[in-house]
Amino acid sequence: MDAALVIGNDAMAITAEPVSYIYDLGDLWLRKTGFPVVFAVFAVRQGVVKQYNRQIKSVVSSYHRSLRCLEQEKEAVVSLAKAKYPDIVYDINGYFDLLQFKFDENLKNALMFYYEVASEMGLLKKVTGLNYLDVE
Repeated sequence: MDAALVIGNDAMAITAEPVSYIYDLGDLWLRKTGFPVVFAVFAVRQGVVKQYNRQIKSVVSSYHRSLRCLEQEKEAVVSLAKAKYPDIVYDINGYFDLLQFKFDENLKNALMFYYEVASEMGLLKKVTGLNYLDVE
């Protein structure tokens, strides 16, 4: 194949064949736009928030508990990750330091910028605004 997009743990693992070029899409996006990449969000349709409010809060609370565990037991989490993924050549401890898990204003602006560019390119309908559910 001429090219491949590899994400997740596979992107950080030792490869059997030499790779001519490797690009970090998050780094490229930051350099081009000035915004960090929003890799994932919890998204819920507004019409189901009331009906599933308890379940939504439970999922978000579980997420926040896992973040607290990462903060409080980082060495153990990193050690387990290294044992589970021995082929990863990337610095797992540094990886956790680079990722942002709090959806702050900068990341909200980054997400809106993405939607604006995607709309201008004709990939999405115009997004005029997003609502954020505060559950913590």
